[in-house]
Amino acid sequence: MTECSMTSSEASKNWPEGTVSIRITMNPYIFAMAMEQCFKEGMKPWEYINVAIWEKLGKPEHDALMDFAANLEIDDEDPKWKKRLRINARHEVEVARAKAEFMRMLEQEPADGNGQET
Repeated sequence: MTECSMTSSEASKNWPEGTVSIRITMNPYIFAMAMEQCFKEGMKPWEYINVAIWEKLGKPEHDALMDFAANLEIDDEDPKWKKRLRINARHEVEVARAKAEFMRMLEQEPADGNGQET
């Protein structure tokens, strides 16, 4: 497993776990300044970029990110990672809903646990 699959910032606790390897084009001056700043803050470059993008997006919470990914529009030309992301997010959203429903059902059961009133 590569080192880039790990995140350690406080901000990363607000988004779902996962990584995708991408190739991006950046302005070298901005990138050089960002590299220096991320090392000063004890972060890896990809995490610094993730945090900056997350903050620019208005710091969306975990559930908002999951819902967005679960409802992505997919075209035939879209990359495989985007298709897998939507499938995985839909699964995670449904699992979370099922768990919440199960917990509500447990809370509604009588205290003695056998379903019969005494």
